[in-house]
Amino acid sequence: MQSTAPALDRALAHVLNLPPEVGPGYSNHVPMVLETLDRLGYRDDLEKHAIRGRDFILANPCERQLFLQPSVFHEALAEREWQQVLAAWLPRLAPGMAGGAAHGLIRTAHAVRAVERIPTPTRIGELADAITYWEAAWCTLPGEPCGPGGPFSPEDAIRLIPLCNPTSMPKGSSLIIDQLVNLERFAGFKPVIDMVITDVDPETTLDELTHLSARLLLANFDRAPVAFLHGFTACNSARVLMPYLAHDLEGIFLRYLWQLVAGLYSWYGAHPPAAHDSSSLHLDAQLDHSSPRALAHLIENSVQAGGNHAIKATAACVEEFRRSHDSVFLTIPPAMLAAGLGEV
Repeated sequence: MQSTAPALDRALAHVLNLPPEVGPGYSNHVPMVLETLDRLGYRDDLEKHAIRGRDFILANPCERQLFLQPSVFHEALAEREWQQVLAAWLPRLAPGMAGGAAHGLIRTAHAVRAVERIPTPTRIGELADAITYWEAAWCTLPGEPCGPGGPFSPEDAIRLIPLCNPTSMPKGSSLIIDQLVNLERFAGFKPVIDMVITDVDPETTLDELTHLSARLLLANFDRAPVAFLHGFTACNSARVLMPYLAHDLEGIFLRYLWQLVAGLYSWYGAHPPAAHDSSSLHLDAQLDHSSPRALAHLIENSVQAGGNHAIKATAACVEEFRRSHDSVFLTIPPAMLAAGLGEV
């Protein structure tokens, strides 16, 4: 008998409790992509996608050890409402959001999106796995909040960030977090976390961080597009999680998100954020890039390319464009495809 469970639940059932990382330490993207495809309406082949992903992960075991405690979060979610678990754990996890290239945060947000739609046991199980990964990959960047923060906006503060000399980058692991922890060598980075005002208007600050991270990605696309892409998708993911934080904790959460965006720029960056005007963003001013048909075409191109990052990033870009009507977000998906990142 064919299952009557939603397509996403049938697909997630194939990947629950799988290792959260693969190979040298790359994050397991399968649950995140499954949620994204479901949200975009591409449900016909979800199970096939899940099975292919499962087989790849099992054939490429992770080369590094993570201390996973899945029972902690599965039991917590069995005993309490999932919203209460998020409210309790998000403040604890926030300082280490950079761990795993922010995939703990990003995967948790994808799981929350799925649970918000239908809170099934399978989706709650994926939420437990996601939080488990965030806790296991938890890793801080140099600097802790001291005082209220400020006086700068993210846009002003980013231009004051000390940039590391690319030629001084140490050899070794190419994993994003393994590179970012080297910011400890640069005393000028530690005060960065306190440069931005985040407590006065958290929603506006998150909007500013999201726009900034997108423009940093475009400006530094020739250097480290995947690293900067995670800064952008982390900001988009924070938008999903922020409603589950107590209001008085939103500012601190955003302080760590700012630290992540600034850390990526300090370590990998060379160019200031891209400008807003359409000429600098290579948009044809005569075309309506925001029409429903154009947005659907943008999504279809990324889905057909098949890359995990392209699918997730395009969904985030369309969501942020619909929220802000800022065309900067519409330039990221075609830039990824043009750079050959559609299959990544």
